[in-house]
Amino acid sequence: MEKRTNFVLHAAIAFVLGCLLLGSAATTYAYADEWKNESDGWHCYDDYGWEYADGVFWIEPDGAYYYFDANGVMQRNCWKNTDLGWMHFEKNGKGTNGWLKSGGKWYYCLDGMMSTGAVFDGTAWYFMGDDGVWDTTPGWRSFKDFEGTKYWTYVDTNGRIHEGWLKFGGKWYCIDQGIMATYWLWWGTEVDGSYYYMGTDGAMRTGWIKWVDENGDTIWSYQDSNGRSHEGWLKSGGKWYYCIGGDMVSNDWVKDGGKWYWFPANGVMQTGWAKIGGSWYYFSGGGVMQTGWQKISGSWYYLGTNGKMVTGTQTIGGKTYTFSSSGVWMQ
Repeated sequence: MEKRTNFVLHAAIAFVLGCLLLGSAATTYAYADEWKNESDGWHCYDDYGWEYADGVFWIEPDGAYYYFDANGVMQRNCWKNTDLGWMHFEKNGKGTNGWLKSGGKWYYCLDGMMSTGAVFDGTAWYFMGDDGVWDTTPGWRSFKDFEGTKYWTYVDTNGRIHEGWLKFGGKWYCIDQGIMATYWLWWGTEVDGSYYYMGTDGAMRTGWIKWVDENGDTIWSYQDSNGRSHEGWLKSGGKWYYCIGGDMVSNDWVKDGGKWYWFPANGVMQTGWAKIGGSWYYFSGGGVMQTGWQKISGSWYYLGTNGKMVTGTQTIGGKTYTFSSSGVWMQ
């Protein structure tokens, strides 16, 4: 009987599964037409008569990984170093799922594959070392995914990975789904949640944050003393700013309480005269855009309902007035 190895693919019944958990490893997808219990153990054949051998195969309709040696014998109750990494197979030959105690140590497997790093078992997160053994020693741990990206997590005294906020060394961190959060983190519900900025080292920041968004734009945000993104008016350094979702408003208008305010590029609330979009506006000491007749520095000006200063000859309230190019009423 001809052997089918995991290096031979038959177009009708097998294809490569890429990026399965460990990313770059490949294995063979197969359909079992016949199982035979022979003198040396169980063998599996497809409907072409090929025997699966010398590697790991995902077998349908069982929906599980099996390992067959070079002679096609299904392996049971054993560890195997496969092209998917270390795998464990049960008494029935299927890849182990869930917790496994082997050699007095605890492991966690998914479809037979030994897990490392942060693992969720449906109830809580756990940390498995590079050797796959459950690591219960409290403290920080790091691990890498199959692309080489490094992550940090924290193991509590109960042997589980901490979930939520953690104060360590006088700083606040957040472990979210088994991984220490970095950069921007949304925490809470849609109603009462907020963004937090955790920095590249995972430590929560407060105060002004300068960052670059995905479009390459530089943005200033303000995080309150509790780390939450500030919303609304903000007095900082004796100057007034306005934040929406934590982001400082700049080069934009804000309507608050039925009144209009302008915030230039530096984000500081505008007062006095300002030229915006080619037109002149005047803002009170409290930042409110002015309209109508205004006496400023001893001279009279007229600002339209849109706040724009008028010049030239204008009809106001049924009367004709003349204003200089600088907006001063020519009495």
